[in-house]
Amino acid sequence: KYLKYNFAKNRTFVDIDKFNEDCLLWLDRTGNANIHGTTKKIPKEVFSLEKKYLLPVSQTFRNVPSNSILTYTVRKDNTISYKQNRYQVPKGTYEPGKTVGVRNLDGIIQIIDKDTGKILAEHKECILKGKLIQIDHPERDKTLKIDKLYEKALNVLNNTNEAKIFLDRIRIEKPRYIRDQYSLICNTCKNVEKKLIEESLKYCIEREIFSAVSFRDAIEFLGEKYKELDNQKLETANKNIPSIPQRYDIKTQIRDTSEYVKALEG
Repeated sequence: KYLKYNFAKNRTFVDIDKFNEDCLLWLDRTGNANIHGTTKKIPKEVFSLEKKYLLPVSQTFRNVPSNSILTYTVRKDNTISYKQNRYQVPKGTYEPGKTVGVRNLDGIIQIIDKDTGKILAEHKECILKGKLIQIDHPERDKTLKIDKLYEKALNVLNNTNEAKIFLDRIRIEKPRYIRDQYSLICNTCKNVEKKLIEESLKYCIEREIFSAVSFRDAIEFLGEKYKELDNQKLETANKNIPSIPQRYDIKTQIRDTSEYVKALEG
């Protein structure tokens, strides 16, 4: 009933009902009545419009069985928010208004497509807060250790000093994605000429661009540039080929082979 304060040993008793009433009046005058800085709308007015669309909750979340399916919205980063953590779903799952079913089976979080009933992802429930729980990517070759991937990428980059500099900087700047980075480099260098690989490495290092995607783009860019130069050289060479003047374009006489036979017989 009463709220007691003690400031410098001076006790003050406040009527809690009056205190709550004053707080609500303060909210009406300030936060709920002022224009929101982001939405540029008045919260009290927005709530009065949204209130008619709210539905009563049949039971509290505490009473929901652990194996029941709840509905969650898929975010733009292909995750759902569940108990203050973000659980990842496969890329491409998100679309505007997309929802999925979530079921907790004794600590195993199942994320289910509501349209097909297919299990999109399974995660072990995280007891911490504010974490991102990622799914395993089947396209990653987990049998290869990072050191082996490094050696493989170094070999396809012709084992040069520039290659070592490039790979080492990627390892420092992108430690979380090192497998994907080295794998992409290996795939990019397939059927690519040695000269083009070295020029692309030089291009990236001079501009301090240490990324497998940028390296791939450099190969495509320089490759097209070399093709244009080769075509220009070919056109120039064809133009410089001297042609025979028409006045010297004389047809030679064609003799019968019997004349040569008679000449050889004497």
